[in-house]
Amino acid sequence: MKSILLVGCGNLGKIILDGLLLEKKKVYLLEKNKNITRKINHKNCVIIREVDNQVLEKISIILLCVKPNQIKEILPKFYNKTKNKIFISFIAGMQVSSISSFLANKKQKILRIMPNIFIKFNKSSSAIFSKNLTSAEKYKFEKLFSFFGYFVWLKNENDFNFFTAMYGGGPAYFLYILNCFKEISKKNKIKEKDSINLLLKLLEGTTEILKKYPKDLDLFIKKVTSKGGTTEEAMKVLKNKKIIFNRFDMALKNATKKSILLAKKY
Repeated sequence: MKSILLVGCGNLGKIILDGLLLEKKKVYLLEKNKNITRKINHKNCVIIREVDNQVLEKISIILLCVKPNQIKEILPKFYNKTKNKIFISFIAGMQVSSISSFLANKKQKILRIMPNIFIKFNKSSSAIFSKNLTSAEKYKFEKLFSFFGYFVWLKNENDFNFFTAMYGGGPAYFLYILNCFKEISKKNKIKEKDSINLLLKLLEGTTEILKKYPKDLDLFIKKVTSKGGTTEEAMKVLKNKKIIFNRFDMALKNATKKSILLAKKY
């Protein structure tokens, strides 16, 4: 594999750069912000200010980690210089067709990836989509970005809308629930430090069950919910008329609609 060109080094770009450098990949970084670049010092990272033919000859992959409004400035630089190169876009909401519209080759190989904030801990739930990659190429990119976490390949690009709503926003939903539990614990005279540690153990234990018995969640819920016990009383409230389920379902539908609207801007 030739070298990689990373365009943009904001929060996400820096995480990706660090991961690639740990994997001993040669990376050219296109980033004009000197406050960012002066903090980067690695023998495998070459910082550039402009894209020239010499750099283009050395790269096979172009990673786009910029804001949507920067694309009109950046992509024309690659207009008819993308032979044997693959674009990988991390731009939220921007479809493959929008990226392709700036390039001369309308059959350009473009891959779109959407990770979530847990990429920082190598625990991201990420979605990938591409129209024209071979199975071998797909495997290569899964391996290249294995430090992200877990990947799922989407059959249709529009599926990003639900994925963004569910797994892009997922960290906020889980953390909101945990914050509710923390506040209720505090209300019931459990110290904040103790509450956080207790919730952490609850989460770790739940994660272990999910890993080992992913299809048996209902069974484990029943094991904890003893007939006539305290948990049963709580579950009656939580399951009443599927209020909790319906709330989450409505929330994700609203988030999906918002994702669709945002995508139409590009």
